[in-house]
Amino acid sequence: TLASSRWKSLEQIEEAGRYATAPYPDVTYWEQNWRKGGLSERRIAIIKEYNFYNQQYCGCEFSMRKEEKGG
Repeated sequence: TLASSRWKSLEQIEEAGRYATAPYPDVTYWEQNWRKGGLSERRIAIIKEYNFYNQQYCGCEFSMRKEEKGG
């Protein structure tokens, strides 16, 4: 959700991903810009193909309230 949202800072997300995986040598954060080159459409196709959960809001309290009210 974060890496594909156009409202989030990709630099901050990638920095957080690298920070979160740093203590784990066998885990690598996969830096991928899902916003360009048709990857947004590919993301949607993957979600549908594998029946992944797709959160419709970022998760902050403001968007959660909006979602609870029906969008």
